[in-house]
Amino acid sequence: MIPNGSGKTLIITNPSNGNKIYYNSSILSTKENNLKATFSFQNPVKDNLIVINLENDLPVKVFNMLGQMMYEGKTSDKKVKIDTRNFVKGQYILIIEGQKPLKFIKE
Repeated sequence: MIPNGSGKTLIITNPSNGNKIYYNSSILSTKENNLKATFSFQNPVKDNLIVINLENDLPVKVFNMLGQMMYEGKTSDKKVKIDTRNFVKGQYILIIEGQKPLKFIKE
């Protein structure tokens, strides 16, 4: 394999006649590799959603399944604590900048 800047090239040569086959592998997206942190939280949630192991000052939003924003804030001290006592029971979407959106359940 030979690095080609944005991926790798594999060259297979037939020793009997010298014919070559080229296979190029390129990176289509690095978004998955640029996630800000590995984090954890308890699911389902009762009174507070606490997400830990985050970078500081990341925007955080919570939406209900109707698309209404229920919370907006930022991480601090490598975590975020969201008071969910006023949320009705159901599913919500947690969005933290640089992460995949996650669903959680409010009990």
